[in-house]
Amino acid sequence: MFLSTFVIAILFALYTDDRWEDWYITFRASRNLALGHGLVYNPGERVQTFTSPLGTLIPALLSALTFNRSEDLVMWLYRLVNATALGITGIFLLKIARGLDLQRYPTLLLLGLFSTNILIIDFSINGMETAFMMLFLSWYLYLLLVRPKNLVGQLALVFSGLMYTRPDGFIYGGAIAVGFLIFQPCFHDDIRSRKDFILIFTKAAVLGAIIFLPWVIFTSLYYGSPIPHTIVAKAAQHKPYSMIEFPLDVARSLFSFVFRMKSVNTANGMFLRPYGAAYAPESGMLRLDHIFNHALGVAAVFIWFLPLVNKKARAISFALFVLVVYLSDISGQGAMPWYVANLSLLAIVTLSLTGQTASSREKTAEGVSFICALVLLLNASFFITSAALIKEVHNENDVNNRKEIGLWLKDHAKTPHDTVMLEPFGYIGFYSGLKMYDFPGLSSPEVTEAIIRHKIHSHVEMAPLVEDLRPDWIVLRPAEIDGIKAANPGLLINDYDVAKIFDVRRDKTIASRSPWSDELFVVYHHKSLRN
Repeated sequence: MFLSTFVIAILFALYTDDRWEDWYITFRASRNLALGHGLVYNPGERVQTFTSPLGTLIPALLSALTFNRSEDLVMWLYRLVNATALGITGIFLLKIARGLDLQRYPTLLLLGLFSTNILIIDFSINGMETAFMMLFLSWYLYLLLVRPKNLVGQLALVFSGLMYTRPDGFIYGGAIAVGFLIFQPCFHDDIRSRKDFILIFTKAAVLGAIIFLPWVIFTSLYYGSPIPHTIVAKAAQHKPYSMIEFPLDVARSLFSFVFRMKSVNTANGMFLRPYGAAYAPESGMLRLDHIFNHALGVAAVFIWFLPLVNKKARAISFALFVLVVYLSDISGQGAMPWYVANLSLLAIVTLSLTGQTASSREKTAEGVSFICALVLLLNASFFITSAALIKEVHNENDVNNRKEIGLWLKDHAKTPHDTVMLEPFGYIGFYSGLKMYDFPGLSSPEVTEAIIRHKIHSHVEMAPLVEDLRPDWIVLRPAEIDGIKAANPGLLINDYDVAKIFDVRRDKTIASRSPWSDELFVVYHHKSLRN
């Protein structure tokens, strides 16, 4: 299982060479650390512009070991690390299948859906931290489902691993713990009651917190806060909660989710290609993909309602339900595929265990075998078609557009300290090397402060930011240009010149496949800085 998953991930990387926007945000800090400039995006500015310690420190180490010669080499080495993590995840899933004595088709469903889930594979090779989330979540489920020895110590490593992977890792760990506490607390020789369950998990959580403590101390001393600035910047766009409003809103989201289905994009996106739930597919095969995977994801979220399904599946499904609500209603990141990818594994395990329940009954065994085979066949075909689309969008939007903008700005900037205002600053920031005034200020606290001051909620409302910060360059999509013109009609005309237009809309079909509309950018240059 290790080898098959590893090979699929590497072949996918070789075919698509997909590199996510956020990889270049994180890697700029990683490379600066390797070069001796500190763990910062801009040398001399101590701002934590990344969220994953593992996803930042490992590339920094790889860059240092290769003498900072090539970001391409670091990316491929990092892909090998992530493919290895996926392979180990596959081993944990196989151990779960054997430990629970899963029948043939539920086992095939578990392993097959995992190794061909487009979000898991793509975001494990494109620079994100998904592979580490898969590793620690699968280890966690193995501990809960198979009942190995040394539970407290292993749980502590899992909890700390989740936190070293993502700052909200404790929410994932907590949601799964609550699911098992509700549906199946007595699953181990040392846990015979809910009281024992709480005691074991409290010990593990405390020990995990101690393992994670060095990172908290370092970031507090180095950045002035253990909370990544990216979280602060994203929160600045939303209405602040009071201590009373927040728990009330959480409770309201949980109880109203079933009726509102506000979280539909997260629920149905777990088996779709990136942003697959955000727009209507344009062809018959893709439309089938959309409908089929919508049903698959939503089913996994609501299986915990079914009393005839085994308690293990219901526990994981409930955790999935809580996490879907968290991403969609609380953090506001439910449509972002790199977050949704973290839930896909839970959905896959839930569906597999549900299939095991149905397979154990004579009347439904044959039907379950047929359904599992059909699901695997369709998922594999969607994986292949999605890979082709991902490759095309990456080449058009990332390589031929945003990367080219970054290189052009590097060549045309007057000084290395020129400032650039824009929203997508990964590729452009990395390849230009300039100071980014990005929205919502992930690398620039001054932008975040202006957003709070002007109560801005969207990147199409940039006019006050331009007025306050007066960047040397502005890189805008059409919708952002329209937003600035609506707020201040003379701003772009009086203060800026159009310096360059980057347009890759040669293939008109590409526009319908990219909801972020990154085919067209206009670069503006401040008039006072003209030669």
